[in-house]
Amino acid sequence: MKIHMYDHFPNYGDVLNKHIWPLYFGQQLARQDDILMFGIGTLLGQNIKHDGRVIVCGSGCGYEPDVSAVANYRIFWVRGPKSAKLLGLPDSMAVTDPAILVDACFPPAPRGDRIVFMPHWETSRNPLWRRVCALAGIDYVDPLDDVTKVSAQLSSAKLVIAEAMHGAIVADAYRVPWIAVSTSARVNLFKWHDWAASLQLKPEFHVLPPLGMSDVFRSLTGDAKTADKLRQDVEGEEEIPRAPRNDVSARCTRFCNLAYNNLLPRWLRHKIEYKLVWKIGPRIDAWLDAKAAQGKPSGRLAMVADELRRLAALPG
Repeated sequence: MKIHMYDHFPNYGDVLNKHIWPLYFGQQLARQDDILMFGIGTLLGQNIKHDGRVIVCGSGCGYEPDVSAVANYRIFWVRGPKSAKLLGLPDSMAVTDPAILVDACFPPAPRGDRIVFMPHWETSRNPLWRRVCALAGIDYVDPLDDVTKVSAQLSSAKLVIAEAMHGAIVADAYRVPWIAVSTSARVNLFKWHDWAASLQLKPEFHVLPPLGMSDVFRSLTGDAKTADKLRQDVEGEEEIPRAPRNDVSARCTRFCNLAYNNLLPRWLRHKIEYKLVWKIGPRIDAWLDAKAAQGKPSGRLAMVADELRRLAALPG
């Protein structure tokens, strides 16, 4: 049996698959068969080609609204009730995200008094967030760092400020208070609310201003069209909120994003996103970071550092 996971980058939540499942499926993972397992990850509804059998242990929906591919899957449980509703499953199949099992392989480190900030792995490519955390006196947790190190940083924290969903899930598993934040409109609210609903929680997101061009480009190229489709498919449940309507910049970003998604074909959007988000944006941000290292921080950096300090004073 083979575990399927997103492995283009060593993202913390995805890498946990390699550590958690051997504790429960050791012998099965050593077998050479045609079974593919979906564990931690937003995998359901995506077009993942596999000719053999697929079993699902805790995965969720969130990126593609087409769930016809799961018809032949053997589903044991999914991440949350919103995924269950999309798939036509009973509520009893909505257990929670498997990352809640983290302490079985990474026992908690001694609790400290530090506040930590864990960005989404895409945000982590922007060096300005590491710099603003230093200005705020907050520890920066790199979601692409060694999984043992990240687990220790989360379990020993006094408070976790998380843009990475698995930063919040693991903090919750270790009984560490957490606060949800977003740095761009690209944050996937569906999967956050899907997981949170499995615990009867309603996360309130604190929107942090974008730093540099990477964050701006992520907001402009995010798939709001798919997000709207997923929201419509679970209509009748509690609303999954959008950016505040009275926020002019958020409304302008959303308009540009929807135009981008509706007017351009997918293949062209992927090319543009690759150039803007992964190439041009990080280069501009690296230049801005180098400038900040030479003198006083910009007004934007100081403002966001103040906002992080304000969040650090909240109970979580």
